[in-house]
Amino acid sequence: MELSERKHLIHDHLTRTRAELLEVIGRLQPADWEQIVQSVEGGWTVKQAMLHLATSESGQILTGKAIAGGQPTVPDDFDLNRYNQRQVEKNQAKQPPEILSSLAESRQKLLAFLDEVSAEVLDQRGKHARGDVISLEQLFYRIGEHEAEHTAEIKKALGK
Repeated sequence: MELSERKHLIHDHLTRTRAELLEVIGRLQPADWEQIVQSVEGGWTVKQAMLHLATSESGQILTGKAIAGGQPTVPDDFDLNRYNQRQVEKNQAKQPPEILSSLAESRQKLLAFLDEVSAEVLDQRGKHARGDVISLEQLFYRIGEHEAEHTAEIKKALGK
């Protein structure tokens, strides 16, 4: 498969998962942002899940750029759950419009990064925050899959 086709498929995947998320979020009522949607310790609200997606994507971009540059990604003792919880806590004051703006900004940066990379770079591998070693191409797909998982959790919790 040629590079432009690979990139096109990744781009479509990321665009589709984001559109599904925004479609669900667009139907939320103000009180829905406080609905519990998943079972991390103590549970996360829709707002916290959205904060997580925004901060996670920014972190994933840094991981992707490290993979592309042949640099170390995450330390061996990295605790993904602790990191995610801390990022949500640090950003708790953000309100929905600001969260949505952060999501738009991070997706724009992610797609710009995708546009920059070569076939060789897409095949480079590095350690993901989950602990496994994946290619940069797999990282792009994982970002979309991660978003789709949280979208499904939000839909289920809200019956939407």
